[in-house]
Amino acid sequence: MVSGTPQPLSVDPEELAAAGNELSSAAGQLPPPPPPFMPVGADPLSAAIIGQIPAIELPIETQLPLIKAQSTATARN
Repeated sequence: MVSGTPQPLSVDPEELAAAGNELSSAAGQLPPPPPPFMPVGADPLSAAIIGQIPAIELPIETQLPLIKAQSTATARN
């Protein structure tokens, strides 16, 4: 157990700014969501794949722009 008064917290402003700039740069490099993909085919395997695509595409389509916006906002703070 540590006794006594804890040392005050401090931040290196230059290091914090550099980290914020790196995060901002990384957020800016996130690509837009890809266009929807719809394979063709009438066989059972194609039908199964076509049925699974929305579950895979939707989170990417909806969350990628949100992640980019949130990352950019965090970097600016």
